[in-house]
Amino acid sequence: MKAFVVIAIFIALQACSNIESYNGIEAGNILELKERLTIRANSARISIQFGKIVNYSQIDNYYPHCWFISWKRKTEPQIIKVDKFEIISVIETFDLVKRESGGFRLSAISVADSGLTAVEYITEIHLRSEKQPHIKRLICSHWEDPSDAAHLSLQQIQNTLGNIAAIR
Repeated sequence: MKAFVVIAIFIALQACSNIESYNGIEAGNILELKERLTIRANSARISIQFGKIVNYSQIDNYYPHCWFISWKRKTEPQIIKVDKFEIISVIETFDLVKRESGGFRLSAISVADSGLTAVEYITEIHLRSEKQPHIKRLICSHWEDPSDAAHLSLQQIQNTLGNIAAIR
């Protein structure tokens, strides 16, 4: 019975995986970066939560957070300039999360005693800019209990980005 519950949850979540977004963000929209961002040396992303730049290690995964990704990892800091990025596509996926210690147990999954503590709901926004072709994605996610699960809405993503960027 325990295995059945885990399999049922996985199948239900898989049905939502890799589908085009229904969160209000569409191909053809524009993501306007309003602030110059600096990606640390030896990194390929910069993280944003609650409208502020944060270190990846400081993110509270249970709240919406986003990160811009560069396809180039460099030994020196990288600048992402103020720009308008065309949104090419939006894909929603998920990932099963297991924390080794200190994890908050979810009632729907703990019944199966699987050790899972959350599901990460991920929104990948694929970007294009002629000026900055190495910036390809803005990824936003949060951890959620599967019994009350949803991908982030446009408003939630906008609130996460704050004044740093806007989607139109």
